[in-house]
Amino acid sequence: MGTDLVNIVRSRSQVVLTALPSDISDLREKKGLVVRDVLKLLSLSEEGFRALKEGAEDAVKTLSRLQRFCQRRKIPDNLIPQFCELKTLWSAWWLKHADLIEKSDYTAFKFDCLELLKAHSGGTVSISDLAGHAKDVAAKYTSIFNPLEVLTTEAVMGFIISLAVDAET
Repeated sequence: MGTDLVNIVRSRSQVVLTALPSDISDLREKKGLVVRDVLKLLSLSEEGFRALKEGAEDAVKTLSRLQRFCQRRKIPDNLIPQFCELKTLWSAWWLKHADLIEKSDYTAFKFDCLELLKAHSGGTVSISDLAGHAKDVAAKYTSIFNPLEVLTTEAVMGFIISLAVDAET
């Protein structure tokens, strides 16, 4: 990332301006390094940066890691927001129910999800089949966890996605 920042500065320092920009922000934009440049290198949107400043740093970091994971895996850009939404559904569900779930039950749930992830990574389970298996896991663990809110297939998929990202970092 440091090299990328230096390259941006070098390229902008070579820009020749025929006229002085009307205000300082235009000058910075054309000749300097601005926050947007750093955010782009971090794969972080300006909205994400605002959320970071407001205290949602764990969520923003996690979603930013997920976005980079998807890009490295060449997942189509139009699917990345869906993956982020699934991850967010899992996080929201877990936040509400973590204190109600026995550690041993969570460990078994995590093991089942890791097994599905391994099968998908190994090529024996397609993404559409993975969703079907996630539905079965959701049904199984809803009765075991006995939460206030049903564990959805989408939340399970979000957890599987989280496990994939965590395994790579």
